[in-house]
Amino acid sequence: MYRGCDLSVRAAVSYYGPVDLRACYHHYNQTRVIGMPKVEIRLPGAADRKKNFAQAGRLDTLLGGHLHEVPEVYELASPVAHVHADCPPTLLLQGEPDAFVPVGATRELYRRLVECGVPAVLIIYPLANHAFDLVLPKVSPPAHAALYYTERFLALMV
Repeated sequence: MYRGCDLSVRAAVSYYGPVDLRACYHHYNQTRVIGMPKVEIRLPGAADRKKNFAQAGRLDTLLGGHLHEVPEVYELASPVAHVHADCPPTLLLQGEPDAFVPVGATRELYRRLVECGVPAVLIIYPLANHAFDLVLPKVSPPAHAALYYTERFLALMV
């Protein structure tokens, strides 16, 4: 179906993406759940909502263990560990402080991209938290700015 089509990635845009799962593990204090039973993640029905909310953000459930148990999986799942000169041009958008994704990891990804010669742009919105574009997006200055810069970045990639 896609024979003869160019399926290469021409650009990447990350809105507060977890770029280093190892850093996220520490940032979100995942050691607090060591020893707790692992849970199966299911689509939330009325009875499961409270239980699933209590498990929100558990990286051990998502990645098959804690950082000290499966460090190679955390590295494999972390974009910061896969930077090379052939990475696509990248736009990184993040608020600071971010309750879920450490901004230091995003800065490190940006540094590595630039070091490898990859065109990269990092925009950090002060006093904007995770999902800053989803809370009151019609009146949120960071949401408007992020959309503005995303449109311009992607226009350059066409």
